[in-house]
Amino acid sequence: MIIHVSKSEGSSHRVDAVGGNEGVLQTSELRAAGLHWRDLGQLVAAGELRRYRRGLYYCPLRDPDLGRRWRQRARLELLAAGSRAMLARESAATMWQLDGFSPGPEAIELNVASSTGGGRSPSARRALAYNPATSIDGFPVTGIDQTLCELGSAPGRETTSPADQVEIAMECALHRQLTTFAALEEQVRDASGRHGISILRGVLSQRPPGIAPTESYLETRMVQLLRAQDLPAPQRQVELFDRSGLIGRVDLLVGHLVIELDGRAHHDNDPAFHRDRLRRARLEAAGYAVVEFTYRLVVDEAALVATIVRDTLARAA
Repeated sequence: MIIHVSKSEGSSHRVDAVGGNEGVLQTSELRAAGLHWRDLGQLVAAGELRRYRRGLYYCPLRDPDLGRRWRQRARLELLAAGSRAMLARESAATMWQLDGFSPGPEAIELNVASSTGGGRSPSARRALAYNPATSIDGFPVTGIDQTLCELGSAPGRETTSPADQVEIAMECALHRQLTTFAALEEQVRDASGRHGISILRGVLSQRPPGIAPTESYLETRMVQLLRAQDLPAPQRQVELFDRSGLIGRVDLLVGHLVIELDGRAHHDNDPAFHRDRLRRARLEAAGYAVVEFTYRLVVDEAALVATIVRDTLARAA
């Protein structure tokens, strides 16, 4: 952290914090930069600094970027909670960039090891960190397996239950090779009685052995939709062929029904649009039925999507 202290008209100070600490400053850093208590009072009165807690200040961000503001709040909460604090649950999932989680106005969630005297932050939850913290961009974060476990104790969101939320995050972590199915099974065995472990155990138990991870948030939501509607579980990321060779790898396959998921915007002059049309023609010529759903249909029109899949399967039988 580099702190520039300059005087402007009227002998007032201006502080510019440069570096990787998100504009968060401790009193010791400000004093080391040459500021006295009277100077701090002037800076706070002028709006150059804001006091967060005793001994902890931050520079107001003029950038409206939600991600930067979230990181500043996270840094403040971590410093307030003590040296053994780490981001946990949804805050950890946000730092891991797991599907379904992004910076927002929600409270920053922390774990603080129960043997420490920290935890002054109201959002800190005393919990023994049974895996070492991981550092992501300088932020201490619960390890990926512990994060997935503890997500089960987080409340569900408007369109997803806690179990669905954990599954979405888990599939993302598996696809990005942040963890393995074996490591998660070991986590379940070793973390008996921990917060959220029953949810992760249930998600793992319903996952067919050896199946490939989904490759996007939308694919996972579609798998969940099919399960909730008592439709057959699909194969994932399947390569299909015709007499000319490889047609391509399809998102989901149920019998001879190809389910394609598309969150993109296409235009007639887009080369990808024409490639997709050709692929669909080849799939249908090879005897496959093809249905394609957008993000909005999967998320907002689950019953309609299920009816289309069910009727198409019935016709193909």
